[in-house]
Amino acid sequence: MPLETPLETVAIAGCGRAGKLHARAAQELGLRVVAHSTTSVNSTSATEFSKLFPGSRWLALDPDALYAVADLVVLALPPAVCDQQAEAFIKSQRHLLIEKPLSLSSARIRETLKEHAPDSTKVTVGYNRRAFPLVQEVKHLLTSDPLRWAEVTVVEDVEFLLRSKREVGGDAYLRVGSAAHLLDLVRYLFGVRKPETVRASKSDSFDWFTCFDITTSASNGAEVKIRIDDGDRSRRGIRLETQGGFLVDLKPLERLHIRRQDMVADHTERILERPDSFTLSFANQLRYFLAADTSVLHTCRDSLQLSEFVDQLKVVSS
Repeated sequence: MPLETPLETVAIAGCGRAGKLHARAAQELGLRVVAHSTTSVNSTSATEFSKLFPGSRWLALDPDALYAVADLVVLALPPAVCDQQAEAFIKSQRHLLIEKPLSLSSARIRETLKEHAPDSTKVTVGYNRRAFPLVQEVKHLLTSDPLRWAEVTVVEDVEFLLRSKREVGGDAYLRVGSAAHLLDLVRYLFGVRKPETVRASKSDSFDWFTCFDITTSASNGAEVKIRIDDGDRSRRGIRLETQGGFLVDLKPLERLHIRRQDMVADHTERILERPDSFTLSFANQLRYFLAADTSVLHTCRDSLQLSEFVDQLKVVSS
């Protein structure tokens, strides 16, 4: 069911790569980008954004200012800045899409939920990998053919993480990097709630990076194994078997290979590729938002559960 009042205008707070992708997605769906905001009016990113979206004007990073001109605000700010700003925007009780993560700590998310109880049809968090077309293919398959087992390999692009996020040390990369998206997909696709066994080990390349081997269970009791490391990125992806005997490889998230384990019939094998998945996912996510489809969207409550899952990795591994 679409939103009761159609949205027509959007403001983008944060003019980096994600902000530009959200703006393009909004235009593709017919929304007008009317405003943008950064922490500094003269920033290089703000100047570039103005050239790409000439109908947009710079406004202060303030909920009242942005909601005065836009029906929807997208927060695409750096993680530490978003951690500081998100609560004020949620408090407005207006339509809001927040780039991940909602916050850098579970305690802060709990306090936000306790104080403001955001409406899940108005406020969503941008775990856009859920909206990858082939992820939706796997989700649809699992509704009719339940999981038997799954293996998930998360390989962080550490150099990109250092350049773009600057959140290193501790478990920050589990909240702001590739791991956050894949851990969210584990919960979304399989219904995983908590880690059962966790083995932690140090990276050979970065003394602050911890690798994890995790076992957990899907909602139907199937075993799910998760590996998080900083090795060869060609290994990243999701492998699983359904109870009907289908082997599924989603590797990484743009190529899907489905085949029968016994390979008796050639017509059971399918190979699908969507190299446009990453950019398309921003538009798809916004489509789900405009349709108020909370079955796909990542809510603030989902963010709390995901953050608590990350907290538990350290507890169980110790």
